[in-house]
Amino acid sequence: MTTKITFFRPLKSVALTTFGTADVPELQVNERERKAYERGKAESMVALQAQFESLRRASSEMQDNFFRRLNDDFEAMVKDIDMRIPDLLIGMLRRLLTQVPVDRAMLDGILKELLSEVSGEGEQFTVFLAPQDLQTLSANNADFAKDYPHVTFNEDHSLKSGDCFVKSRFGVVDGRIETKINKLTRELHGV
Repeated sequence: MTTKITFFRPLKSVALTTFGTADVPELQVNERERKAYERGKAESMVALQAQFESLRRASSEMQDNFFRRLNDDFEAMVKDIDMRIPDLLIGMLRRLLTQVPVDRAMLDGILKELLSEVSGEGEQFTVFLAPQDLQTLSANNADFAKDYPHVTFNEDHSLKSGDCFVKSRFGVVDGRIETKINKLTRELHGV
């Protein structure tokens, strides 16, 4: 703040004896500057340390959130794949089975598997096969029935190649491919 002083006449001589406070010795000025510098440095270090700690916590939290989301997404993807795999496998199996020709060896395997489920010593069974499968069994061996004592073979036009079922006095054992695929589907889906 400045104050303007006006005189009526010009001054003849002016001497300023003191103005403001007395001069501060240079050593004291240097000491005050050093202390102010040290105080500013300490305050800056504390502020930087706090800022660094805040950034570290924020970074750690972001990293934790990222890995949590990544893990959740991975688990969801695995669950989705687990749900899709059985249907993919069953679809591939159905396509594969429609392209595989049924030969005598395959029919023997199908019959042995099916008869093992109902086998009883001397028990009479009736096996129903698709017409083309019965023809395949008897094609090169007119006495093929001797390979299967106690079994009567019949045609069933509703069956597809590779399908069969067995009737015994205990009931019917379904050996159709579709039945086996449905059973496998239930097992894969955990039903």
